Amino acid sequence: RSEPFRMATCYVLKAAVDVVMNARKNPNILIMGDFNDYPYNRSLTQMLGAAKPKKKADPHTLYNLMYGMKGGTNRYRGEWGILDQIIVSGTLLQPTNNIHTTPDKAQILRHPFLLEEDDRYGGDIPSRTYIGMKYHGGYSDHLPVCVDLEIKY
Repeated sequence: RSEPFRMATCYVLKAAVDVVMNARKNPNILIMGDFNDYPYNRSLTQMLGAAKPKKKADPHTLYNLMYGMKGGTNRYRGEWGILDQIIVSGTLLQPTNNIHTTPDKAQILRHPFLLEEDDRYGGDIPSRTYIGMKYHGGYSDHLPVCVDLEIKY
């Protein structure tokens, strides 16, 4: 039911990205956050145009560094999934760029204080701030994502 809203959001985001892409020869674009979709869903691949990273990146193409990553940022009914994305312009994947990263520099943070035991399905689960309307005291129902950037002066 919510897919049209996720598609619309990526449409608006893509319009903003296109403005930057058209204004800059080598755009440095970093998009991170909870998209509530997996890396291979239509909102990200078709609407936003975030591709699977490749060796020779096009500066004016977006690449999703979470594509093919193991683990997950959110656990639903005992299954981990990656709903939080790190998307970069191809410029950021070029080693000659002043700001540079590689797909292996993206990660999901799994610090023990962010997790708790999953009594229902076993294993662990993110320690949530709220469970329903009740304050639980955790951090989030998603694990954070991060990427290391190398900056050359």
